[in-house]
Amino acid sequence: MATLKIRPEDHLVGKQIEPGIYSVEIKEYTESLASDKAKHPGSQNFNFTAKIIGGNYDGIPIKWQFNETAPGFAIDFFNALGHKIDPKSEVNITSDMFKKCVGCKLRVVMKNTLVGNKMYNNVDGYLPAQ
Repeated sequence: MATLKIRPEDHLVGKQIEPGIYSVEIKEYTESLASDKAKHPGSQNFNFTAKIIGGNYDGIPIKWQFNETAPGFAIDFFNALGHKIDPKSEVNITSDMFKKCVGCKLRVVMKNTLVGNKMYNNVDGYLPAQ
């Protein structure tokens, strides 16, 4: 028989937060292929889950992803973690490099985006941890 387990942290998923800057710790990294409905089906996604540290939204999970078709969106992320990417050099970021981000802390700029009738929390930028 199949079982659906609901953990205490599951109550925090999807909780709406105010736009602002939040300290987070990266908790998980996974990879997936973009769906058939995506702009670039089958392209590689690099997925992160972090949790807000402190304040009114302590423990709220935040998710974001990068895609191989738009690598420029990852530059500020790596810069915020102290890995300065030279704009004059080509850099290959491997899965192992992404995996090493788990446990790292940084700050994220959060905004709210309305999709249909539902408001979503979205990462809009990355800053070094304080």
